[in-house]
Amino acid sequence: MSGPSVASTASSESVSCGRWGRAATRWGMIRNHHELWDGRGYPDGLAGDNIPQLARLLQVADSYDAMISDRPYQPAMSEQEVLAHLRQHAGELYDPVAVGAVCAVVGEGRAEYTSTAAAVAEDYRRAKAERSTNVGSSTGLT
Repeated sequence: MSGPSVASTASSESVSCGRWGRAATRWGMIRNHHELWDGRGYPDGLAGDNIPQLARLLQVADSYDAMISDRPYQPAMSEQEVLAHLRQHAGELYDPVAVGAVCAVVGEGRAEYTSTAAAVAEDYRRAKAERSTNVGSSTGLT
């Protein structure tokens, strides 16, 4: 069977991302939802803002579903355990904003979401600044 490849089709199949900003592709969302915020994911090794925004949200939702559900290899975690895991790894494995959004949808409430998202985003900014400082000092650049 011949036809357009995923790569050649992706750029022509944009969807609006609403509050998520720039347009993302359906294929980018699906293809890249296993990318990790710190760049250790697959298939393309993308990191941070280079991961399509909807892929970041799908990654957190998919991770939530995987952890909250019984699996043949692992029993389900409690909702509190899953949310704690997501928050703990925001800015490392997961987009901090996507974590805040999923936590809000799951039921932490608007006020909780706002404070959680703000705290997670601040932790991420602090860690990013620290990494930048460490990289500059180890290379002799400031």
